Amino acid sequence: MGLRDDVAKVLISEETLRARVAELGQAINATYTDADCPFLVCVLKGAFMFLAG
Repeated sequence: MGLRDDVAKVLISEETLRARVAELGQAINATYTDADCPFLVCVLKGAFMFLAG
């Protein structure tokens, strides 16, 4: 049994999610420079994949 077998319905498509993550990354880059980069703390399982990317 694979991961996809446990999912009844996909709420947000992969393409939509990737586009939104890219938008957020651009917004963060526009707001913060190398001199004042934010300190991010990962608190949810799986969220480290978002922070690591």
